[in-house]
Amino acid sequence: MRSPALLVCSGVVCACVSSAGAATIMQTETFGPNTPNYQQTLTFDKFDDLGGTRTLTSVKVKMEMGVFNGSATVDNDGVDPASVTIEFGATGSISSGDVPLLDAGFQPVTSDVDVFTAGAFNLSANDSDPDNQFDNDNGPDNATLNVVPASDMDMGFIDSSFFGSYIGAGATFDILVEIDTLFNILGEGGVAGSFVPVSADGNVMVIYEYVPAPGSMALVGLAGLCATRRRRA
Repeated sequence: MRSPALLVCSGVVCACVSSAGAATIMQTETFGPNTPNYQQTLTFDKFDDLGGTRTLTSVKVKMEMGVFNGSATVDNDGVDPASVTIEFGATGSISSGDVPLLDAGFQPVTSDVDVFTAGAFNLSANDSDPDNQFDNDNGPDNATLNVVPASDMDMGFIDSSFFGSYIGAGATFDILVEIDTLFNILGEGGVAGSFVPVSADGNVMVIYEYVPAPGSMALVGLAGLCATRRRRA
């Protein structure tokens, strides 16, 4: 792998120009931690083509989310034993009213990111709890699932027909992150549930790849050469 000829990092924005001429700008904005359900708006810089001296070649969008803490409890109100599976965590998605978040198939560039803990439980029949009423008495008709910290991500490339929406010197665009609770009880009916919310956090990245004009690459190489000569002097 070629080593970078130029690397500039400041805060959550990183720019890199390789010796082969390809260049990358990465922006990362974080969300959370918070308990679902919540929304958070993240702001990103549009690509500056420096008056047409840089050509945008790809836009990648990546979402990563993690969950921790929280628990879910189920209670069997039925007269028969029940076997159930609990899924508990959070689901995250992104959207924007400023730029299209669509891939080459005109589908969302990232799917929903689901992060959850799952567990299977065998519950006894209702042990004299009132019918149709959740009762967490730690009896044999109850079960509790504690969340295991975990994370997941999804990413994709924006279709090139939408690049124009991402170009603008000094301009920005917003991406809305929406995090919702994921809680499923799979199995027999007559089982009620309750939960202590998880905490969810993560980040969204926007990555621009571009090709500088030959003249600008020559200036970068010349600047590097001059710096080398000064150090040797």
